[in-house]
Amino acid sequence: MPTTVASNDNTYLFSAAVEATNLKTTPGRIGRLVIYSVGNGGSVNIYDATSGTDNQLYAWVTADGKASIELDARFTNGLRIAVAGTTTAPKGFITYS
Repeated sequence: MPTTVASNDNTYLFSAAVEATNLKTTPGRIGRLVIYSVGNGGSVNIYDATSGTDNQLYAWVTADGKASIELDARFTNGLRIAVAGTTTAPKGFITYS
C-alpha cells in the first residue's frame, strides 16, 4: 500500500527574537521544526491560535539543544510562533502547509 507524505509548501526562517507572529490564519499542518543555532536563554513556542498563547502545540528551550523535529501535526485555528532569547535568539525554521 503506498504511503502519502504530507507536502509542506511554506517555510518560515527565524534568526532573531520575534513577538508572536501569525504564520497562517486558517487550518493546516505543521511539518518540521529545525533549530540550528541555540542562542542564549532562548525559546520557541508554537501555537494552534491566531492570538494569545492558548493551544500550545510545541515548546523548545535552549537546554533542548540543536534539533530537527518532525511535528507532523494538524492545527485548526491557525499557526502562531514566538521566538525569544535573553541575549541571542535561537535560529532555525519551521515548515507548514
